[in-house]
Amino acid sequence: MCGAFSILHPFKEVGRRFNAGYNLELNQSQPRYNVRPSQPIPVVFNTNPEEISLAFWGVHPAYDKTKKLFFINARNDSLNKNTWHKMFLEQRCLIPADGFYEWEKGEGKTKIPYRFELKDQGVFAFAGLWQEETGLKGDTAPHAVIITTTPNSLVAEVHDRMPAILKMEEESTWLNPDTNPEELENLLKPISSNSMKKFQVSTLVNSASNDTKEIINEA
Repeated sequence: MCGAFSILHPFKEVGRRFNAGYNLELNQSQPRYNVRPSQPIPVVFNTNPEEISLAFWGVHPAYDKTKKLFFINARNDSLNKNTWHKMFLEQRCLIPADGFYEWEKGEGKTKIPYRFELKDQGVFAFAGLWQEETGLKGDTAPHAVIITTTPNSLVAEVHDRMPAILKMEEESTWLNPDTNPEELENLLKPISSNSMKKFQVSTLVNSASNDTKEIINEA
């Protein structure tokens, strides 16, 4: 599972990284140290790869008319299920990030947070899926989920799943409407642990209401 991530780099850098434009609304929300479900997140849609847009993190499956079911992740081994299959075939996206968090169980109810990022601290892309959703009040907006995969050896020290991080050269293949499903599935392997680093961070990240620089200080 991936339930929190960060996007600290200025959107001028993020735009260059993805060769995409962005609007001022995105700039005004920077930096984000503790991005959480239901919040707006930056997304590059396969239908508009030249622009970084906003989507809400989390989807309501089409079959649940009550809007009570809410998923923030899609497992890479469940993409053929009805919940995800159409999105997997037709509605893929990139979700820019520069770090994510997982929690290790401590004594009692204690949860110890760890941050995972690339060794060069650069921006990367989660593989994602998206759909347009109409809310109970009739408003329409895009929503997205992060695909998770088996962990590499570094993440496995803390959790049994990790977000699927695409290599830069794989991102266009993921967005390409002509990529076949087998090739898409092969992109969803865990990124090498040799390219990543992990460190314990402040328990401030445990609360979704905290979104400050102190979160990423090494504990």
